[in-house]
Amino acid sequence: MAHPNNFIGKKYGHLTIKAIAKYRTSTLYVECECDCGKSGIFKLESLKSGKIQSCGCIKVPYSSTFEENVRKRIESLIEVQGECWIWKGLYRMINNRFYPFFNSHRKQYNPVRWFAEQQGEVVHRNWNFIRQCENEKCVNPDHHVKVAKCNVKKALKKEIKCAYLKRRESR
Repeated sequence: MAHPNNFIGKKYGHLTIKAIAKYRTSTLYVECECDCGKSGIFKLESLKSGKIQSCGCIKVPYSSTFEENVRKRIESLIEVQGECWIWKGLYRMINNRFYPFFNSHRKQYNPVRWFAEQQGEVVHRNWNFIRQCENEKCVNPDHHVKVAKCNVKKALKKEIKCAYLKRRESR
């Protein structure tokens, strides 16, 4: 094994080795600093094998690193065509309608709901987002109307209008 001091300054995943913490029965522990700013002590073998890649921040919902990873994932699955944002990811069928979704850290996300939450809207779990533009793969939140489950039929008949339809009708 190389001298322990040779590992100081090396980066494994999001962790950078800052110092040697302890050496116990052929196991080397190192003190690392994560990209998010937190420090911790980890086994060097776990870092080198890739078993540990961060302090845990990339798996914790609502941490800045987790949100950044989700945002990058969503942006990689969207293609902008005019006013519509075309979803290139997976769909699931609920009540004979296709809904876009993506998986991240064992959770399923609806991209329209995620965008609405990022814009500061409070989104209750019983609210649905109904697409009202002609493009069935569009995930632009302006082209969707947020409705309670009891008003879904009205939204499908376009009695409740989204911002996109209101703009089109005012022209």
